[in-house]
Amino acid sequence: MLVSCNDKTSSSNIPSEEVTSTQVTSTPTSTSLPSSEPLEESSDEPLTSEASSNTPSSEQSTINEELQFISNSSRYGNTNGNTMNRSLAVYDFERKMHYYANRGSIYAYNPVTATSTELLADMSSITYLTLYENTIYFIGSTENYLYTYDLLSMTTDLVLERGVSYASRQTNYLYLKTTIEGFGDDFYFVCYNLSNMTMIKYSSMLDNINHVWNKVIYTDSEALKIKLASYNLSGRTTIANFTERGFKALNYVHLLSEDYVDEHNRLFFVSLQTQEGPAYYFYEIKTDTLTFICKGGAHSVNNDDKYLYLVIDRDIVIYNYVEKTYERTIYFDMSVRNLNVINHYLYYQSGDHNDLYMYHPEMVVPFCLTA
Repeated sequence: MLVSCNDKTSSSNIPSEEVTSTQVTSTPTSTSLPSSEPLEESSDEPLTSEASSNTPSSEQSTINEELQFISNSSRYGNTNGNTMNRSLAVYDFERKMHYYANRGSIYAYNPVTATSTELLADMSSITYLTLYENTIYFIGSTENYLYTYDLLSMTTDLVLERGVSYASRQTNYLYLKTTIEGFGDDFYFVCYNLSNMTMIKYSSMLDNINHVWNKVIYTDSEALKIKLASYNLSGRTTIANFTERGFKALNYVHLLSEDYVDEHNRLFFVSLQTQEGPAYYFYEIKTDTLTFICKGGAHSVNNDDKYLYLVIDRDIVIYNYVEKTYERTIYFDMSVRNLNVINHYLYYQSGDHNDLYMYHPEMVVPFCLTA
């Protein structure tokens, strides 16, 4: 069912008033995906445009289409959006495969044949899949150590025997939130050289981390500021400051697009705290313009080359961030947590046991990946 959001979009520089599968083995096992059928649209009026389904026809299948957008390339270990949602799924641009973590295992999914292969089993709590050439870096075990899985030798190695709570990659640099030997139990944001796992630089804890071209965009203890640094965390500078706009806090920052020629032409999704609660905006850094989207409440945010996905309650509310218009809302009749996006595919967790689901617009219902 498609439903619409009732808030109205406006531009301003000031704050507004506010899939079930059988057990997968070491050989590919075919999954039975549902047949293609568009979702039913609701008659509810959308925010600023008529609700429409982007479900492709059979002649325009997007099963194997690759989308081009920031961080969706081999330059990055995973997309910024997936990393902000614990990197439960990642795309392999070389092999055209999806890798996903589910119930202590890592699987490879081939969208051409709709088959999955279990690569790694019997490890608990796998998160933060981060791909580098033929290696998947991930956090696993009850201790949350850093491991690798070699796609060529099909072997697993322990890389860092310390607790890790976050992992991402850009070019040959690995970024972790972890402790540092001799520094006690405090966690730091640390940049490593992947060629030899030497520590290049560390910082106090950073949040809302977005990677773009050899740069890191983030927030830190200075409230209401968006900051930028080079890949090695040097040359830090403030690129946006909401201090004088009457907001109470900057909750979330997500980079949606950037002009390759003009890096100042950046578009962000931001969550800003107002007197009435959190509110969501598009923020154009070049013009310093905020465009109100809707009131807050999302517990997962992601994007692709055109659409922003906000998980609000049981709904995935979709906005076209190129046109800055409401697109549609998908309702799965289940909880949606940690939404990951691989091209046109959505991966998310649901239920009391965090079962992993896959959804594509050509599917009638989500597909439970948990055996």
